[in-house]
Amino acid sequence: MSNSETQSCPALKCLADWLGTIVVVFFLAGSAVPALAQAQSSEAVADSAGFPAQIEPLRRADVNAAVESTIEKIHFEAGQTIAAGDIVVTLDNRKYQLAVKNAEANYRRAEKVLEGARSEFERTQKLKDRGTVSGVQMLKAKVSVVLSEAVLDQAQATLETEQTNLNRTVLRAPITGIISRPKLDVGGLVSPGFSPPLAHIVQMDPILVAYKIPYLERLNQLGVEQLTDLDDMLSQVELTIKVSDTWTYEHKARPKHGSAGVDPETGEMTIWAEVPNPRYLLRPGLRVTVFSNLRLGDLDQ
Repeated sequence: MSNSETQSCPALKCLADWLGTIVVVFFLAGSAVPALAQAQSSEAVADSAGFPAQIEPLRRADVNAAVESTIEKIHFEAGQTIAAGDIVVTLDNRKYQLAVKNAEANYRRAEKVLEGARSEFERTQKLKDRGTVSGVQMLKAKVSVVLSEAVLDQAQATLETEQTNLNRTVLRAPITGIISRPKLDVGGLVSPGFSPPLAHIVQMDPILVAYKIPYLERLNQLGVEQLTDLDDMLSQVELTIKVSDTWTYEHKARPKHGSAGVDPETGEMTIWAEVPNPRYLLRPGLRVTVFSNLRLGDLDQ
């Protein structure tokens, strides 16, 4: 082999490795392998084949009661946008207010008992130093302090529990999103573990787009030895979402993860991509078409 041929081999190997990476990424994105001329002439290589996809919520959350009571007020309407932390339902809290007052009284009583026990222990200690009380009396005074401290700790725990229950009569939204219609009306009885969720909240921004790729078909084309980490490869891909023939969505989607298994009936693997949805234009259940784009600039880095 000549010197010029020897020097050209590393460059050819780099080119082959680079093209192999592109092939793997397009496999994971569910797209066709681009031609060499196309890959060399652009920073983002678009796939001409579209993949059917569906919009899905990134997160869902239920509004559940954590204490037993009746609904006093509903603070939302069906389809309303709710922010995390907003009050959505208020329960009748009268019995929990009474429980807190009783717990506060017991706590104050326990404080006084402990204060008296400590004073008696100090007095007994001084008398013992003078030799006017026995060791048994001293021991009784010490035990009284220990028991009083335990009673105070128990009273404090009870007070905190009752205060927590009182706070739970105000139900707040766990996430930001669109809330469903209330499942119960004012006056309805709710009980933890027995009542249905009072409402459902669906996060709208960001949102997910789910699409499927023919797993075995792509695997046979590439060969298992060429596959690398799924999430790392998906990070090199962005998706264009076509909602209709006349509407291409304004934001790009980024594939995040793939399903753990393959559908035994179709042989397809599901890919989930995350996309900004600040105007809530994309709604769960909406069917769209996605086109993948390989961002070559990231591969160079």
